[in-house]
Amino acid sequence: MKKNLSFILIAFFLFTSLSPSVQAQTTYDADLDSVYRVNGEYTMTPLHHCDTFKFGGRVVNNGTGTITDVAVAISYSTAFQDTLKFDSIQAGAADSSLSTLGFMPTAVGSYTFDYETDISETDANTANNDGTNSFEITDTVFAREKATPANGLGFTGGSGYIGQRFSLKVADTITSITFYLDNPTIGDSCKAHIHNWNGNIPGSIIQTTKTVSIIAGQNWYTAMLECPAIVTSGDYFASVEQLTTNNLQLGFTNINTFAYTVYYDGGAGWTAVDSIAVTTLEKAVLGLRVNVGPYDTYREVNITASKDTVCELSQVLVSGDKIADYSWSPASLALSPTSQNTFFRLSTATEITVVADFGCGLTATDSLIIFVKKSPTATVTPDTSICAGNSITLEAAGGTSYRW
Repeated sequence: MKKNLSFILIAFFLFTSLSPSVQAQTTYDADLDSVYRVNGEYTMTPLHHCDTFKFGGRVVNNGTGTITDVAVAISYSTAFQDTLKFDSIQAGAADSSLSTLGFMPTAVGSYTFDYETDISETDANTANNDGTNSFEITDTVFAREKATPANGLGFTGGSGYIGQRFSLKVADTITSITFYLDNPTIGDSCKAHIHNWNGNIPGSIIQTTKTVSIIAGQNWYTAMLECPAIVTSGDYFASVEQLTTNNLQLGFTNINTFAYTVYYDGGAGWTAVDSIAVTTLEKAVLGLRVNVGPYDTYREVNITASKDTVCELSQVLVSGDKIADYSWSPASLALSPTSQNTFFRLSTATEITVVADFGCGLTATDSLIIFVKKSPTATVTPDTSICAGNSITLEAAGGTSYRW
């Protein structure tokens, strides 16, 4: 019996000594699988039509144990800081969360938001905990510079229009249209238009750009509207018109698209490209953007003077800061009453006013006052006769300093 008992004790000891080495060790690994931005379908978003952005993230548990107190800190410098909270995520599972706070861009430029994941446990792999979300705020609608369009749309042997629908969330001023031509014929020409949106097809033309000539080595073109289009919020349509018989090759892409956005008219009326039986054209969006700007930019002029105080009948130069047709007043005192820069010859303090006409019914005014120092009126002791050798005191008045 003693021999058998010893054997059992030895066997038990060996079993207990070996068992820890064969058990699987629990691991914890939080993987920030993806990050995203809400209310931002496009990489580029117009400043004047930004929504409040929110940010989200998806965390995957790649470990074998449940991770707890999962949090993803989001920051953009000191302007925005928030945290995505997930509580716990079981092994092999994933969860998504959205920021509580919103971010409203206030300036044109690039924005990069940093993400950093943290858990209560010791994370076995911290290389997959971080992420970034970058986007750009522009002065444009349907901006496509970061996704250069490939291939091109146009008409062979004739003229026509190709364009896309867009929305303005607030009233604004449309100033120009930028578009991408993939492989156009050098020397050809085209122009762009802003249309009303007529229910489900493009409507009447609101404004047209100046004609653009195609030159070698250039793909992006910006055509200025003949007159800025001051529009309300709502849907509109921007088109590029092919003026020659060669294919215009207006670029398009299939990234970040909406159905029934692009339409063309080769003479038989407007047709959506979605209705064409070509796979590459389904939900296409053009290399085209509509440039907008503050309304006041085109209704403001500022004038400056070389001096704010002058001597009587001396000249002062007054200038306007915008290119426009100028009308200065009082016109009779201006040497060039219709020039951007003019001299005034003043004898008394005068308010100078200008009306700047930008065309298209857009005018602006500004004014300033120039003060005038009157010439001194000098007096001196009246004529007096004295005998030779005598002296007399002469007294002058009317000035601040004198030279006899």
